[in-house]
Amino acid sequence: MDNQTDERDSLIVDMLRADPTVLNTRIGEAIGVSNATVGARIRKLKDIGVVRVVASTDIRAAGFEALAIGSVEVAPGMPDACHTVATELARVPQIITIGTQLHQEQIMFHMIGRDTSEIERLLSTTAASIKSIKAAHVRIVLSNYKHSLNSGPIVEVKPDFDRRLRELTNTRLSELYAERELSVLAMLHGDGRMSLREVARRLDYPESQVRTIFRKLENSPGVLNYQTIVNPRALGHRHVHQVYVKANFCLLPGIVKQLQNMPEVIGLATLSGPMNLALSTTVPSRAGLQALVTERIPAIDGVEEIEVVDMLRGYKFDGAWSLPLANGAEVPDT
Repeated sequence: MDNQTDERDSLIVDMLRADPTVLNTRIGEAIGVSNATVGARIRKLKDIGVVRVVASTDIRAAGFEALAIGSVEVAPGMPDACHTVATELARVPQIITIGTQLHQEQIMFHMIGRDTSEIERLLSTTAASIKSIKAAHVRIVLSNYKHSLNSGPIVEVKPDFDRRLRELTNTRLSELYAERELSVLAMLHGDGRMSLREVARRLDYPESQVRTIFRKLENSPGVLNYQTIVNPRALGHRHVHQVYVKANFCLLPGIVKQLQNMPEVIGLATLSGPMNLALSTTVPSRAGLQALVTERIPAIDGVEEIEVVDMLRGYKFDGAWSLPLANGAEVPDT
């Protein structure tokens, strides 16, 4: 980590990654500090953009039955065309992550829809409306394992409550939950470690009512889960990749489980086709990538083939990231 953090901060991040809901008292006992000190350190880590714990809602629980991984090819020779197209695509609400590839006039994205036909129809309409797009491709995901409504590798320092509430209100959840329940869920999407009392205070709801809402949300499968989002830059991770894997279908459940447990894997989904797994990864160095794709992933029983795609820049996560170019220059985060 950087010079704003120390070894105890690293231990706190490790414990939050292992269990997003771990109590401050448990962390304090493990690292030898008081409960109050743990709380202060976690607040500092949030404020400087190192880590954030959020409540997450499964895509299907929100009414989106289909997830796709797609790409668009941008016409070559047009200055700033890739950046312009990526910015336009980022405005599409159903596109939940998007990034440009290194050394290619191509943009990759993850997209959600109520069914596969909606995804294909929306992508076709969007591609036709942007003249710089030469071609568009989409691969439907069969199952997703590390994607949610508010997934993304970069910490959003100031969660946008109103935006999250609008997103939830526009999903199937609005058919199952009242406005106050969606407001509590939107608040937790911004800070999953916020106490019941603090949620009640910020929303100006009776504490007893918020307690009832908490209980209802926690007992609804897929609606309220928790995850720890770590800023890879804060960990020294400057390399983002899309990795495709050909895996033995009979061994797929075990392969998925092992990949889920790798902290470098920030997105994971099964696909149709010969390359039947898609991974989004972050690593601190080229050496780290080399070890990941030539040693650690191939060591998993049933992995047969790997294809790696370098990513250059992200446009729609909970923030922005860029990667160093081959000549040492860097694309700015503007």
